Amino acid sequence: MIGTQGQIRYLRYWRYTRSGRPVCLTLRFRGGRILPEDARKWARSVARDWGDINWEKAVRVKGLPGRAWWFSCSGHGGYILVAPAAEVPEIFQRFKWEDLGEAYGNLGVYVFEEDCDWAVFVLAFPEVARWEIDNLKVWPSDLPRDAGIECAARGLLERARESVRRWKSPEVAAALGL
Repeated sequence: MIGTQGQIRYLRYWRYTRSGRPVCLTLRFRGGRILPEDARKWARSVARDWGDINWEKAVRVKGLPGRAWWFSCSGHGGYILVAPAAEVPEIFQRFKWEDLGEAYGNLGVYVFEEDCDWAVFVLAFPEVARWEIDNLKVWPSDLPRDAGIECAARGLLERARESVRRWKSPEVAAALGL
């Protein structure tokens, strides 16, 4: 910690990129919670491990235990969630990239890359499938918008189930009810 100012608590956090380059972030907390713009700053720092960020979109879904984004980067992409460890499903611990330790409620960054791990995130929070279709994909044009999104989201959830069954361990599949 580097100090407090009023009700804001500051933390200077050093992380290393996958290439070994040190990065210093100053993260701010109020009432024990990371400020939204600093959660995004931390997520963007982690996303840069995938390459230059082409674009990002905040995931706005009720019931998420923290803040999440979809990142598209030059080398990869996927969902990144910033949330306290106690508030995420236990199976998410396998996807934890880094955390701040007990002094900060084990706040962590959870990474779900676009090839396969995305399916774990979507199955844990099915409303994310509807969000993804509405924000990142195209729904069938022969259906009204809401019906098209619902139809496409059901298909996305089925592809997520198939992906987890095929590529993830039996423990991950069981934790997701498959």
